[in-house]
Amino acid sequence: MFKNEKLQKFKESIKGKYVAVMGMGISNTPLIKYLMDLDVNLTVFDKKTEEELDKALIEEYSLSGVNFSLGDNYLENLHGYDIIFRTPRNASRYARNKKRSGTRGCANI
Repeated sequence: MFKNEKLQKFKESIKGKYVAVMGMGISNTPLIKYLMDLDVNLTVFDKKTEEELDKALIEEYSLSGVNFSLGDNYLENLHGYDIIFRTPRNASRYARNKKRSGTRGCANI
């Protein structure tokens, strides 16, 4: 059986890290579900309010220990994360907050 050593190394290195996912849209849903199984401290950031998002997904994620920062000021809590996954749509918003974030890594998805 083929074993992807780089993927295994990533899974080990991310354990226990503080991870942010910017956006709870359709493109990030698989990523969020994947990260939920990797023993990370996960927070999802989205400009939409809880009422505007899929309530079933929020409930599912919350039961799995996912935290949320939602609404107009959702980026105010974007600091101290080890890794941030963002979509290109969020690039300009992230750049404005980069200096105050204290983040050590960012991944474009």
